[in-house]
Amino acid sequence: KVLDNNREILEIYRQHDDHHSAIRTQNEIGYNYAESGNYKMALSILLESLEASAKFNVHDSIRINILTNIGITYSALDMNSISIDTLIKVESYYKKNDRVGKLARTQDLIAEVYLKQGEIPDALNFSERSVQNALSYGDLTILRDCYKTLSDIYQESDDFKNALKYYGLYSELNDSISVLSITKQNQLYL
Repeated sequence: KVLDNNREILEIYRQHDDHHSAIRTQNEIGYNYAESGNYKMALSILLESLEASAKFNVHDSIRINILTNIGITYSALDMNSISIDTLIKVESYYKKNDRVGKLARTQDLIAEVYLKQGEIPDALNFSERSVQNALSYGDLTILRDCYKTLSDIYQESDDFKNALKYYGLYSELNDSISVLSITKQNQLYL
């Protein structure tokens, strides 16, 4: 249903020559396909939207969102080297533009891809950087995810002491986030 709606919206934007909105919508369609598990179609649409973003000179932030989705999709297709290369371009953009929260998320994604490949030293390097940036940024959700990845890396490298330490931090934050969410919902009823 969402995919069909996005396709209709895309056609409307194209009919009105609203290239920027069409490219954003095309990125969403690629994301929709990835969410449904159709990674080949997702990649095709995302690469097309990236090409269009260059042709119509859209804002860098839109292009970076597309690149992020491409990197994630390459990983889902087990094209890990290309995924890492793509995500490192995204990381560079966020470093240059001082977008610490997005930088932490991207470094966490890179760490996950390295872990998937079994490249523990690189995974650990990116994961530790993601944790530092997440701590600096102060977003509990990002930090929680980074702790989970770091725990997974330590577990894979048979460092169970650190795996347990970071899993504990992940678990504590996960619980805290749940409590905060419930508290916010309850406040809506007051």
